[in-house]
Amino acid sequence: MTTQVLSSETKAVVEEVVRRRLQRRAMHRPIFEHQVCDLVGEVFSRIQALEVQRAARGGGEQFWTRALNGQMTIKHHAPFYAESADADARFVRALTTGALPGQALVPVVQANAFVEMLSLGSTMRRAGATIWPMSGVEELRVPVGLTSPLFVFMQQNSKQTPDPNFNLSQVSLTLKEHRALIPLPLNLFRAARPALESLLTTFLALGAGEGEDVVFHSSTTLTDSPAALMAASGVTFINVGGSANGGNISWSDITAMIQKASELKLPFPWAWFCSPRTWTRLWSIASTTSQLLLGAPAVAGGEWTFCGWPLYLTNSISNSETLGSGSSQSHLVLCHPGNIHIGEDHALAFEVSEHFGLDTGDVNVRLIHHVDIDYKPATGFVILRGIN
Repeated sequence: MTTQVLSSETKAVVEEVVRRRLQRRAMHRPIFEHQVCDLVGEVFSRIQALEVQRAARGGGEQFWTRALNGQMTIKHHAPFYAESADADARFVRALTTGALPGQALVPVVQANAFVEMLSLGSTMRRAGATIWPMSGVEELRVPVGLTSPLFVFMQQNSKQTPDPNFNLSQVSLTLKEHRALIPLPLNLFRAARPALESLLTTFLALGAGEGEDVVFHSSTTLTDSPAALMAASGVTFINVGGSANGGNISWSDITAMIQKASELKLPFPWAWFCSPRTWTRLWSIASTTSQLLLGAPAVAGGEWTFCGWPLYLTNSISNSETLGSGSSQSHLVLCHPGNIHIGEDHALAFEVSEHFGLDTGDVNVRLIHHVDIDYKPATGFVILRGIN
């Protein structure tokens, strides 16, 4: 038998019922059947209202396990935890339904926590990408300046020619469905409820962040996904050593990237992105005074620095790219992270599969997140490609 401590809200309901009973006894008044029925109905309505309030707050620290247990209870009458099946089912029914039958939206508290943790797997977010909230909006257009306006000193009342280089564009974001389907072992779910809650929260956010990074750093745009940076129109490419086939990275390649970024008036702060293999190549690069350019993280869990700017390592940048006749190559990105634009609606939906795997003892859970990525101005991204 499991003993649970009553919450403060439940205590308040019970105390109110007892108080009314004592009042009637003190006044020597009889209690009629309809009064008992009314009072019981009021108690149930209060309990239901408390469940709705808990759902709106996110269900405390046990959201995922409560939500999945409630889904299994409602759909299959096969809860993971029988002792809390009815309460978890009421909890799920109090949640907002998703776009499809059987889906439920994750409460705001958990959804915001999930979004905040996406930086665990997303180097874009960790670097400082611009985030555009798109709650209730499927498409968003935001004007951005491609070049700064030209100011000149002139005499009063003199004629001025319009700046031919000034240009405006727009960030174009259309939310796309980003989802995962994961098998949860039933035995693990039943045996490790508190630990599983933290595990699910962390690894779902980690996986979603890594999924965004794969799209950002891919050599080509993937099917049904946001555009990849390498495929964006207007991005500035520099070949290693100026060769059409690439080669071994050198100090002159780094100075060429910094020179180009300065000529493009790339705003500070800057950031680098590369694969772990390219990171090992950068160890061999020194300035003309033989000074190493790589700097170790200043704090535990921090980022490396390269030429004084943060360097973000990611496995999402491939080491099997080709340039001309070169093969097994990679690329290095230099940019202002604020030019990476991410749109998201902060709405997460989840559902439990109607048919779970009896052969493997798993139940499938789907999590759905909506996001899009754009790069403006695209000329603010300098990419060194063809790195052996």
